[in-house]
Amino acid sequence: MELSPDPHHSGRERIVAAICGPTTDYESPYSLDRYLEYWAREVRHATVLGAQTEIEKSIIPTFEVLKSNTNKTRHVLENKLHQSPLALDLCCRLMLMTGCQTPGTVGGDIFRPRWRDDENLGQYISRVYPRASSPADDSRNQPVSLNKLGADFLTRYAHIDIRWTDRLTDHLTLLKGSDWKSLYVFAHPSFLLRSLEAVATQREPLTQGGKSDSSKPYAW
Repeated sequence: MELSPDPHHSGRERIVAAICGPTTDYESPYSLDRYLEYWAREVRHATVLGAQTEIEKSIIPTFEVLKSNTNKTRHVLENKLHQSPLALDLCCRLMLMTGCQTPGTVGGDIFRPRWRDDENLGQYISRVYPRASSPADDSRNQPVSLNKLGADFLTRYAHIDIRWTDRLTDHLTLLKGSDWKSLYVFAHPSFLLRSLEAVATQREPLTQGGKSDSSKPYAW
């Protein structure tokens, strides 16, 4: 699907609607321009390994199947969709902006989780993004000055190079070498905001177990 810079181009509108629902009056598809660029890069990379027309045509229909079958395992979804693992992993990456490695392929992600055959989408999210609980006491809690967490302070005094990443799975990953440090920061906050708005309006948000629980929503 070729993307046009025109915010009302049908291809762009279909993608935004598939991710966030129908565009509202106060939002413009332009707010997801960087996401749409990410979409195009991911599709180009995937089509090097697969049939381009087949993969491009299957993405949005696959989104709808994934969103309406969050309690189904990957194995069941593959049989239901009759798609290759490559296409299903591509849709997972596009929906969630997460690392999702297809076995036998290589990628540029730092963290390369694989969606297991016996996991549903909620279980995959729970494993890749575990929820941390606070300790029962405050013995391990140490106060942190917020001004020391800003990019300017980290760059100037901690000599950390701030790098953008398209993957939520790589967000706030710190890599270190003998004479360098790089901190990766998620580059698509508008995608998160639009996804949260979509979750707030849907009836059955995706949760850790793949079941409905409106008190603990996930973005798709």
